[in-house]
Amino acid sequence: MASSSRAPKHTWTKEEEAKLVECLVELVSAGGWRSNNGTFRPGYLAQLQRMMAEKLPDTNIQGSPTIDYRVKSLKKTYQAIAEMRGPSCSGFGWNEEFQCIIAE
Repeated sequence: MASSSRAPKHTWTKEEEAKLVECLVELVSAGGWRSNNGTFRPGYLAQLQRMMAEKLPDTNIQGSPTIDYRVKSLKKTYQAIAEMRGPSCSGFGWNEEFQCIIAE
């Protein structure tokens, strides 16, 4: 039987995901990590990995591929929500109380 050389898939907890978003916001706020085209500069994954290790010392989340895949997933989700909230997409609204998209 052949064994897989892939690392086991990481299942993100709510706390890990919240800390990742917090770290991304800190990277943008600190300056120097954004390129002119809106993407992050090379080395940002290693920096995120260090920041995550400081905030969650009991975890060992790797920058590549774990953080990289999660950032890409968060971007897709954000883009979908932004599109639903935009003026070109009718039939959707925003629930302020629950902070979520609603179908009208």
